[in-house]
Amino acid sequence: MKLTKKECLWCDKYYQPRTITAKYCSKECRDKARRTITREREEVVNQILLPHITLDDVGKFYGVTRERIRGLFKAEVGRGYGEVKKDLFKISKKFLCLMCGIRLRPNQKLYCSEKCYRVSIKFDFKSERTCKKCNKQFYPHRNWKHVRSTGTYCSQKCYMNTKQFSEHAKNMWKAKK
Repeated sequence: MKLTKKECLWCDKYYQPRTITAKYCSKECRDKARRTITREREEVVNQILLPHITLDDVGKFYGVTRERIRGLFKAEVGRGYGEVKKDLFKISKKFLCLMCGIRLRPNQKLYCSEKCYRVSIKFDFKSERTCKKCNKQFYPHRNWKHVRSTGTYCSQKCYMNTKQFSEHAKNMWKAKK
C-alpha cells in the first residue's frame, strides 16, 4: 500500500511517509520539534512560577484553558500546581532578609548583614509615626514609649526647630549657671 505525500509539521516540505502516523520528514525535524515543545513547556512552567501570574493569565496568553496549563505543568514538573506554589511561598518568605528583603542563603539567619540587624534593633517597625513638624512618615526608635518627647519628631533637626526644644534649651542653660 502506497501512502500519499504529507507535509512535514516542522519544515513544511512534502515527503513520502513510511508509516501512517508519521508527522515529520526526518529525524532532524522530529528532534527540533520535540526540543521546541520542551522549551515551550519550560516557558509555561517559568511563567506560572512568577508570583503575580495565575494559570488563567498564562492560558489566555497561549490561547488555551487554565486546566490545560495545569495539565502541562503537572506533566513537566511531576507535582500539582497548588503544592508547588505553597512550597515556593514558604521558601520565599523563609529566605528573605527581614529588613531589606534581599534573598538569603538557606544557612543564613534572619538578616543579610550586621547593618540590617543593627537597624532592626534600633527602630520600632511595628508603629509608623508622623512627624509633628514636617508631617513625614517615620519609624521611631525602640525606646520612644519610655521617653516623653521621642517618637513625635523624625529627626533632631525637626525637634530643634520647635518651641519645646527652645524651652528645654533655656532650662538646660539655667541649670548650668
